[in-house]
Amino acid sequence: MSRYYSFKGEAGSILYKLISLGIFFVGLKFFGLSILDDIILLIIAIVSYRLVGFILRGIGFWKY
Repeated sequence: MSRYYSFKGEAGSILYKLISLGIFFVGLKFFGLSILDDIILLIIAIVSYRLVGFILRGIGFWKY
């Protein structure tokens, strides 16, 4: 049973990394190197975290 939960955690972690990188590269394309500010990176992390939860709960992968 613990392997099942670790798979869900790993899937969420990978999706978080992909979404974070995607948002970062889109922001880099539009705003250039000014996106490397600390507050912008924090905003990217928060948006990515919320978006992963929304997506995985929306498709029924995470039930809680």
